[in-house]
Amino acid sequence: MQADLAEAIGSCSQTIGRIERGERNPSLEIAIRLAHYLKVPVEDIFQVED
Repeated sequence: MQADLAEAIGSCSQTIGRIERGERNPSLEIAIRLAHYLKVPVEDIFQVED
């Protein structure tokens, strides 16, 4: 599934895995591509914790 998502947004599966594990923050470009792919606002995917 990571490989499919990565291919769909023009990234690599290692990057997706690191983002999922919290080891890496996505770039703005990747965040927008993910939101577009999932058809949700960026705010629904990424939230800042207080």
